[in-house]
Amino acid sequence: MSDKELATIEQVETIAPIADTALVAIAEQLEQRVEAMNKIKRMALRLTNRHDWVDEGGKPYLQASGAEKVARLFGISWRISEPIIENLEGGHWLVTYTGEFSLGGATIDAVGTRSSKDGFFRQYRWEGPEDNRRKVELPASEIDRGNVKKSAYTNLLANGITRLLGIRNLTYEDLQECAGVRKEDITSVTFKKGGSPVAKPVTAQKPQAEAGESGGATEAQGRAIYAILIKLGVKDELARAQKVQGILGLKDAPTSIGKLTIQQASAAIQALQAELGEGGEG
Repeated sequence: MSDKELATIEQVETIAPIADTALVAIAEQLEQRVEAMNKIKRMALRLTNRHDWVDEGGKPYLQASGAEKVARLFGISWRISEPIIENLEGGHWLVTYTGEFSLGGATIDAVGTRSSKDGFFRQYRWEGPEDNRRKVELPASEIDRGNVKKSAYTNLLANGITRLLGIRNLTYEDLQECAGVRKEDITSVTFKKGGSPVAKPVTAQKPQAEAGESGGATEAQGRAIYAILIKLGVKDELARAQKVQGILGLKDAPTSIGKLTIQQASAAIQALQAELGEGGEG
């Protein structure tokens, strides 16, 4: 190879160095972005409370109730496509929502799904004589499609909002520092082989009163209902409220368990425990 050809190769492989001033500017911009993201995380978590979180496999998971609070603070907008409904075996179906979530100049795509096979949507009726009644699961055709769609929609909101703000892979140090929520303050969910959820209720932090505020359900009752619903696969706040509404035959879904009377909460616990036992999780 000639000297001229070697010189040409050297010129091609030589990369012009970045000026020192440009490096400093890049570093400053990156530092500002990191600080901005940390500030967003702190502000977002500060809005939430322990009822907005659940522990899944040792990691905190923000539910739809908390995600919607955060979206209002930051002015997040979204555009949701019409749901896609796929038929499954046994007359069941899968609902899938897709959407675009935007904040400033950033836009991301997200997906939310829910299947009618989830234990939460099961419907039952009682059969047999009064002294020997048994609960029989109804076919998939008796499941309310609207409830499945609503749950898929709330899953989409939680996924899109948390991804857009970069608050999906949080630690309990983040949660305690910014929101004052500890791991022992929230319900823990683990999964057995086969994917069925098993919930551990939160540990009481102080002696509980016999009744809640204004004679409402006690905090212990609220924790019990919450834990059983988690075992049944009900993870978001809207779905929990709708489940309790259906059990008690209420006109409107309760905004919180504390809004129930002690008698209503007791009836809900009994019905949920019966359903849990039928599902083999008891």
